[in-house]
Amino acid sequence: MVKINRDIIERFEILLPPLAEQRKIAAILSSVDEAIEKTLAVIDKVQVVKKGLMQELLTKGLPGRHKTFKQTEIGRIPGEWSTAELSDIGNGQDPVLRTGPFGSSLKTEHFRPSGVPVLTIQSLGEGEISDEGLFFVNDAKAKELRDYRVRQGDLVFSRVADIGRSVVIPERADGWIISSNLMRISPDRSRIDSRFLMYLLVGSPRVVRQIEQLSGGEGRKVISSPVLKKLLFPMPAIDEQVTIADTLGSLEGRIREERRHREGLLSLKSALQSLLLTGEIRVRPTPAPEPAP
Repeated sequence: MVKINRDIIERFEILLPPLAEQRKIAAILSSVDEAIEKTLAVIDKVQVVKKGLMQELLTKGLPGRHKTFKQTEIGRIPGEWSTAELSDIGNGQDPVLRTGPFGSSLKTEHFRPSGVPVLTIQSLGEGEISDEGLFFVNDAKAKELRDYRVRQGDLVFSRVADIGRSVVIPERADGWIISSNLMRISPDRSRIDSRFLMYLLVGSPRVVRQIEQLSGGEGRKVISSPVLKKLLFPMPAIDEQVTIADTLGSLEGRIREERRHREGLLSLKSALQSLLLTGEIRVRPTPAPEPAP
């Protein structure tokens, strides 16, 4: 309704089960609400832990592994680490950095109900691809856009929004296309773990500070190729990169699991409301305890 007043409300007719049944229904729905709140609390706690651990691991390395540290252009890092630019970590076969197609190369009119998937910002979930944000092009268009294909292990991220929206390409997405608002990094995985590189871009104080300085400040909404090519990345040994990525990835997995659990609870609540508040399913009130003799 555009507007509502007291007279309208007073004429509402509502279903009114017995008071004891009302209380039982309210108790059932309240228990689901409590479970939802507890799930949100777990998500918040894990996110805090992840943020703190990310900053610690990406600047100081694994606990107890490093005894000496050194000063570099990007700040203090473990003595065994080095620094590298994007040009140093390419796979030698594909351009290390590729921006999605511009202009008329990929427009809305090219999208089809099915075909070769096109990744968009909306399809970049937290550490995984969301199929809800995918578009599709036919084989002919995909062939035309073959330079913008992604391969398993590539890192894809948004260039016009928070670069935290990123994902390492899984096997199932090998050969998909990136849209104009995305960038692709094709690293040499013998030198750098793709997940570790993602975490550097997302949460390393050393890297995030460079992006802010090179792009003109924190308020900038577009990340350009020249900015990324100037970045210096801290580089541990590959085994340490993998361990760090595994540690942070396990926390991300917990967050995804809790979010799916919350979505399930929200669906359950909606279904229960539909059934219980319409009388489609009746509930028996809990009998009052008998008085003690």
